[in-house]
Amino acid sequence: MEIEDDVRKLLAGEVLPLSDVDTGLDKSKFKPVTKNNMGFIVSAVIVNEASQVLMIQEAKYSCHGTWYLPAGRVEKKESLVEAAKREVKEEAGLEIEAVTLLSVEFGSGSWMRFNFAGNITGGEIKTLDLQDKESLQAEWIDRKHLKDGSLKIRAKDIFPLIEIGYSYYGKPPRSRHLNCLPTQVPHTKAIHRPVIVCVLQERELYLLVNTKTKPHIPSCYIGCADSSSRTSVYSILKEADVDGVQGGYIEVCGLLSVEYNGEPDAKVNGICLTSIVTMTSSAVPKIANDNYTWHHITSSLKDELLQKIKDERFVKFIDLY
Repeated sequence: MEIEDDVRKLLAGEVLPLSDVDTGLDKSKFKPVTKNNMGFIVSAVIVNEASQVLMIQEAKYSCHGTWYLPAGRVEKKESLVEAAKREVKEEAGLEIEAVTLLSVEFGSGSWMRFNFAGNITGGEIKTLDLQDKESLQAEWIDRKHLKDGSLKIRAKDIFPLIEIGYSYYGKPPRSRHLNCLPTQVPHTKAIHRPVIVCVLQERELYLLVNTKTKPHIPSCYIGCADSSSRTSVYSILKEADVDGVQGGYIEVCGLLSVEYNGEPDAKVNGICLTSIVTMTSSAVPKIANDNYTWHHITSSLKDELLQKIKDERFVKFIDLY
């Protein structure tokens, strides 16, 4: 069935063209522009063969001398990958190949941080005699020294990101999530496209589908004031008029893809986040909106989805508030 083929494409890391956005029209006037009304941040967790993590010592007055991951704001007219590579080069002196997103943090509809894993491909690590306005120096730091007080850490918000990185690097490649790098798509708004599956206790799986034009995965505009990724999920469930939403357990399991408009001629930096969301219930919830339906997945896709959900093999999607 075509809708199942769409889900398979997303699980395989392919770009799935976005149909009309189904809800959140009251938020659709928000057009994100990096370093203007939108805080797009990148960071990188790079771990070497000695299991040391790359850290930089800050040069900025407000946090001078403290240690942090290579990180910073995305500039206009650059992709998220380009931004991550630039920050590592400027702050640590090293060139990297971005391998995959490790996590995306959702601070609000107007603040997101994209955390990358990568491999060193060149450059020389910055030493104190090469300090500049970007950083004082960079060093490979043993994991045990991150929290033992020997380093003055700029902020503890990097600790979860580093642990996600160590978890990723510590797994054999076949057990990691599929490499996922942001793709360039000329979006003009901020959009969340959650693949919402209802998981019954008998391991039956149902996919929420919008059938208004052609069957597709529903999506919602993200507003600048949205405090959680779940806000748009609940907007879709409310639009569909799904019965008993409050009684079901909703979990945003992770991200399948990130599409970002970082084209050189882009005037706005739209983004589309495609996630996987589970709704655990004892029975299939009723839907009152005729434009929506539950599609019963009985093919091999069911086992593939259930296994990925069990193994948590997705890019982490983290709500900060």
